[in-house]
Amino acid sequence: MAGFMVTVTDVAGRQLHQADHGPYIAAVGQALESRDVQVTEAAVTISGNGRREAMLMLRPDEESFAADVPEALGVRWDEDSGWRLDAGGQTTGTGTFREGTGVLPGPDAVAAWVVVVLTYPALGAPGNVTQFRRHGDADPGFEARLARYAAGS
Repeated sequence: MAGFMVTVTDVAGRQLHQADHGPYIAAVGQALESRDVQVTEAAVTISGNGRREAMLMLRPDEESFAADVPEALGVRWDEDSGWRLDAGGQTTGTGTFREGTGVLPGPDAVAAWVVVVLTYPALGAPGNVTQFRRHGDADPGFEARLARYAAGS
């Protein structure tokens, strides 16, 4: 992705069987930038309880979207609930829109969802938290899908 650094913070100690989520997050960032949504900051972390998480701060090209775009937008991912977009950059409960189709949708699907929410915010109504998986449970299928991004496929 052009112009920003992905930072990986290891807080709780990594388990060897976990795939790195950084390449997946980077692929989503590239897909966003290909749709005139600039990624200004990214953080790829592991929470204190071992859950993989990420945050991308966005600056959409205002001329590309019909709706008034907030100055600060944060798109967040975690391995339990998937993606959410937080208007204002912070999770406040209001202005939080959930992607809701799965924990690991394709990067192009995530970017398309962000563009739809920015263009037609009424269609991206806030949703309830959906937990697709539990990060502490063994999930070889999830790990294999996540690992494919590191392999470049």
